[in-house]
Order: sequence, then C-alpha cells, then structure tokens
Amino acid sequence: MHTLRVERLSSITDTLATDLTRLLAELSPHAPTLSVEDFQRVFASDSVHLFVAWDDGVPAGMLTLVCATLLSGKKCMIEDVIVGSEFRRRGIATALLRSALSFACIYAARYIELTSRSEREEAHALYHKFGFFERQTHVYRLTLLNKPLL
Repeated sequence: MHTLRVERLSSITDTLATDLTRLLAELSPHAPTLSVEDFQRVFASDSVHLFVAWDDGVPAGMLTLVCATLLSGKKCMIEDVIVGSEFRRRGIATALLRSALSFACIYAARYIELTSRSEREEAHALYHKFGFFERQTHVYRLTLLNKPLL
C-alpha cells in the first residue's frame, strides 16, 4: 500500500529541485534545469502555488496553480500537471487536482482554467470527471525570448 500526500510547497532543497526538474522534463523535453533560486522566485510570488504529490516520501507529481485578481474577478489557471511515468495510475493526478481545486475555492476564484495537449487523452478524461469542459476558443502564444520587439 502506497502512502500518498499532497503539499503546497513554500521552500525547497537542492535534492527536491533536482527531482522536480526531472519531473518537468517528462512534460517537456525543452524544460530548463531549475535551481533552488528559480523555485524561490516562484515561492516569492503570491500568485503562483506549487503543489507536490509524494508517494511513499518520493516526489511523484506536481501541479502549478496561478491565481489572479482581475477586473472581471478572481480566476485560477492550472499549469504543468505532471505525474512521473513510474507513478501513474495511482490517483496522484486526482489528488493534485483536488488540492488545487480546494485552494482555488478558498481563494474564492470564479473559475479555474487549464490547457492540455490534444494527445493527452487520459488527462482529458480526468479533467472531464472533475467537471472541466472544453471551451470554444483559440489559444495564442507569442514566444518573446530572443525576439526583437516591433
């Protein structure tokens, strides 16, 4: 029997930074190697909350929740949902989502949004199970790194 717990991080060690960077690489092969200082900058923000799932004391998954108060009201955005390949099918993503949703309710967000790549069908099924629905919208991205401004 596995012991699963989720916590919202407020500090980090070198070892944990390495473990979470390894998880992030499973989501994106272009993910940067993150230092303790990179994580500390995230923790310094009141808007960004990092949830980590631990399976028998090992970091098995993570989720980033971004909360903002806008003129239209409070909203949250879920980003970077990752469960390590060796930890899948154990309810870790479910536990991470529950923690993020609980926090968003306490924050009094009007809604939570997330995006997910089209090939992540198992993740989509989980999001639907939680009540998320697909919006009819377009998502646009402009990469700013190393790009001259007009």
